[in-house]
Amino acid sequence: MPAVSGRIESDTWPLLATSIAPESWPKRRTRKVKKYLPGRAGTQRTPIPHHPTYMQDVDGRFTSNVDIYLSSMTSTADREPVSKLRSLPTGSRVYATVHSYGRGLCGRYHVALTMKVVNESDKYGLNGGAGYDYEDAYFGFYFDADMFSAYYYGGIRPCNTNDGDMMGYNSTYDYAYIYDLDQQECGGSYQVDAFCRRKTLDTPARQRAPFGWTKTSICPGEELGLTDWHWFQLVQPPGARGQGRLRRPLYRGRLNHRVPKKEQLMYQLMSGDTTGLSDKEDDWFFHADNAGSLNPHFDSMEGLKTMFPEGLDCVCMMSSGPFDFNVGDTAMFSFAVIMGEDIPDLNRNANMAQIMYDLKYQGSARPPAPAVVGRDGMGSGKGESVRPAGLG
Repeated sequence: MPAVSGRIESDTWPLLATSIAPESWPKRRTRKVKKYLPGRAGTQRTPIPHHPTYMQDVDGRFTSNVDIYLSSMTSTADREPVSKLRSLPTGSRVYATVHSYGRGLCGRYHVALTMKVVNESDKYGLNGGAGYDYEDAYFGFYFDADMFSAYYYGGIRPCNTNDGDMMGYNSTYDYAYIYDLDQQECGGSYQVDAFCRRKTLDTPARQRAPFGWTKTSICPGEELGLTDWHWFQLVQPPGARGQGRLRRPLYRGRLNHRVPKKEQLMYQLMSGDTTGLSDKEDDWFFHADNAGSLNPHFDSMEGLKTMFPEGLDCVCMMSSGPFDFNVGDTAMFSFAVIMGEDIPDLNRNANMAQIMYDLKYQGSARPPAPAVVGRDGMGSGKGESVRPAGLG
């Protein structure tokens, strides 16, 4: 397992590798031991496309104001003990870099995350060392936001109204969002005109012919984007037996009862498969519109508002698939967490986030400083500026 953290001398706790804390960087051995920050390198911000250094990686430059790197394996990403209720590890490793930006650079576009998921099942001895090739794989993002939960200066809200929120999705911009339904908190004491959104920036490409999904505008070779979006109760995720806070799968560190097909239910939720579900499971994880029409891939926003006219505690799974994931394959996933005042504002910020991602997360920047040469001209003392090569 590659090192991804270091220790600050005055602190005994390990720290994720962080760009502004060189003490946290892992070491690599070349001719000599050298600390480095893994993950995505910063790029040349030269704004002229035909400049020789345009969009090139720059050694020692970071992507954002603060970059944080981490990696994990599927076999260590679950707090449950090994049991029949848990599937075998897939042998996949996630290499992730979190990018954080200040408000001045990109408005309400705050945090982005790039994930490189690699099928390393052969390296970990699965299938006799040959590893596994996976078909119809899906990747899911768990999304839970409370509107609002704290003040901008860090203070905690004086009242708890998680169950007054509502949520939705936008398949055009590939994002899901959560907001306060009546835009008021604490009995009207606070106006909450804020929307929190998770936008998909990058997903694998569609590889095959239609796969039983109505979003036929995606052709083979195009990115999958957001293909499924489903709400479920915080206390009733796939695999929990019964309902209620004390029946949560993991409650205050204690493992509660699970149903044997926990992993199967999660896959069905992410892939929009309603085959063989019980009536309760169908009610818990798939939600039709007011006319009773069910889209197995996207819950009905209209139906949820009808079921919960005063709002609900918003928790959802947004996923992307299917794609083949063979031994040695790399699948790229990226998303951004963005705030906005309303839906039009979210759409504008979504567009800016996508533009920045396509430019390797780089925003606008001032052009390189010109070289200035001072010359004596008829005693006038005038200066002459010379533009750097490639800018003229």
